[in-house]
Amino acid sequence: MAYQPGTMRVIGLEQFLKTLDRLRLDVNKAGKQALTKVGLFAEGALKKRVSRTGHGRTYKTGSKTTRYKYHTASVPGHPPAVDTGRLRSSITYNVTGKPGNVLPNPGGGFGDVRAYVGTNVYYGYFLEMGTSKMAPRPWFYITIQANANNIRNLIVNSLRDYIRRNARKK
Repeated sequence: MAYQPGTMRVIGLEQFLKTLDRLRLDVNKAGKQALTKVGLFAEGALKKRVSRTGHGRTYKTGSKTTRYKYHTASVPGHPPAVDTGRLRSSITYNVTGKPGNVLPNPGGGFGDVRAYVGTNVYYGYFLEMGTSKMAPRPWFYITIQANANNIRNLIVNSLRDYIRRNARKK
């Protein structure tokens, strides 16, 4: 089975769903709470990744009519160095969908509940992937990949906590 970049495969989902059904728990509500924690964590990790100073070439920015500023660029293969902070401030997460008794979607997410983490700044993609004139400055996928275990633990612990708080056996 081919997976899309940026998706996470969950193993043992069927058994977990049976447990939730047996305990009369709302799958989407549990998923929304877990994905909210993941989104907040991922947003913080990504902002930390793009908050580093560069170790590459230093050059002037600005114009002759204003005072020049200096920027130290990042080295190819390292996360982008902060210049204006626009990319960093644009990183956010969003959890969409409504809680309800909808079974999880095999393609990812919990039924109608999905988490999105990213930026609406167009050059974030070009920094990540590079261009014909610039080597990649990976910051997104490398951060998510480096935190995969933390993300998994957040999901597991959040779902366990939800079950403990809300379980009503039949």
